[in-house]
Amino acid sequence: MAGSWVADWYRDAVNEAHPSEWDCWDDIVIYLSGTLIYGFGLVAWDYQFPTAAERIVWRVSVLTSCGGITTWVPLTFMLRWLRPGNTWKELPFYVLTVMVFAARLIIIAQVFAGLRLVPEGVLASASWSSYIPHV
Repeated sequence: MAGSWVADWYRDAVNEAHPSEWDCWDDIVIYLSGTLIYGFGLVAWDYQFPTAAERIVWRVSVLTSCGGITTWVPLTFMLRWLRPGNTWKELPFYVLTVMVFAARLIIIAQVFAGLRLVPEGVLASASWSSYIPHV
């Protein structure tokens, strides 16, 4: 097919349908991978942050990103009955995408901002590193 953006041999594997029209396996993969990836932020729940405000912002951002992916799957099942192209069918996905994207940007910014007040001894060289040959 001339002028196509997707090669013919790959066309059957591309699912360009609206998220509410995906197969249930697509929803399960999105949910499991998103929960795994965004759940890593929960590991730092009780870590030491430079300020109390940064700890609160971190927690809100992590809960927003985890909550966004957690509500994505039930939302797709609830919106399946609406016609394609309906504004109410597309609006929740745009809102969730913007919320999760903003939360992830805040988390990335906080990772770099947290480097300004690292605990003492972080930059000390490890004694075992002198035994490993390196250039």
